[in-house]
Amino acid sequence: MKKDDYLFNKDDLEEIFGEKIILNEKEIEKKAMDEIKEISKSIVINKSKYVELENYHGSDKITNKDNKKVTENSVLKEKESFPENSIKEREEILTFPDFLDESIIKNIFEFNEELRKIIEKELIEILPERTVFNMLLRTLEKTAVNYLILRNTNFSKSGEIRKNGSIDTERLAENIEKYKTQIMELDKEIEGALKTLFNMRMGAIKSGLGQKYYESIKANILKKINMIKAGYKQAIFNFFKNNILTGI
Repeated sequence: MKKDDYLFNKDDLEEIFGEKIILNEKEIEKKAMDEIKEISKSIVINKSKYVELENYHGSDKITNKDNKKVTENSVLKEKESFPENSIKEREEILTFPDFLDESIIKNIFEFNEELRKIIEKELIEILPERTVFNMLLRTLEKTAVNYLILRNTNFSKSGEIRKNGSIDTERLAENIEKYKTQIMELDKEIEGALKTLFNMRMGAIKSGLGQKYYESIKANILKKINMIKAGYKQAIFNFFKNNILTGI
């Protein structure tokens, strides 16, 4: 699907959010601009530090006549600095999640729940809780129409609806087993479902709140995602960064 396919008209938005979105535009604009300025400031500071580091390394290389020796020494020092276990961990960065491992799939959906919580927290600051929950729930239901893995995951095992739009992992596990002959590629199914769900939620935010607030919340999401990645394997973070969050 194209990026614009996740945008909604007024009728769609009223269905997804459960009511008309009426906001104090001036207040939202001011908040969005303040947050964008703060993020821009941090980017400038980080860039300045990066330039200083580049200049330092550049001058160090110029004063050394034997570049080959420098490279060899760097490799040796790196091996000394990182024991064998650490090197294996660094190699894991390049790997893709093993979708045959149930614990990895569980971690992927735990990471996705962290993402949902970030969106929820950002929106509850300016919208009523029921409106935010309705959007999160309706987007999950709409996504589940096209992805078997998400069927009925908006309900708990006891049959209670998950009002905040979180995915029931027990039903998720049942769906993986139940539809295993219909889901030809589990990795593609998971990727497609989570990407569609995320893009639909971001599309609702953009259509309902406008471009400026969308940009602000997008920046906050990306910033907070980088903070929670420490609790997950690098391969899982890379999966979201390179496959799920690419549409924003």
